[in-house]
Amino acid sequence: MSVSCGLAEEIRRYCSEHPEARDTLEGIAWWLALQRHGETRDELRAAVDSLVAQGLLVQHRLSDGSIVFGCSDGNGARGST
Repeated sequence: MSVSCGLAEEIRRYCSEHPEARDTLEGIAWWLALQRHGETRDELRAAVDSLVAQGLLVQHRLSDGSIVFGCSDGNGARGST
């Protein structure tokens, strides 16, 4: 299993336990750092991009331009770009 697949699986588990969770890429990295070891930001980005492509995470752009990722509601909800 690739590192990004392992990261994606951890995020999936978190979403199943916390379906209302939303955070920035930096916030997800902080959470993962507390949970485990030091994957690189590129590996994390690959995992998050994969989950967005699968519809399991939704990307939202805030009014200040920052991006947060939320767990999908399972009904094909799409974030804002």
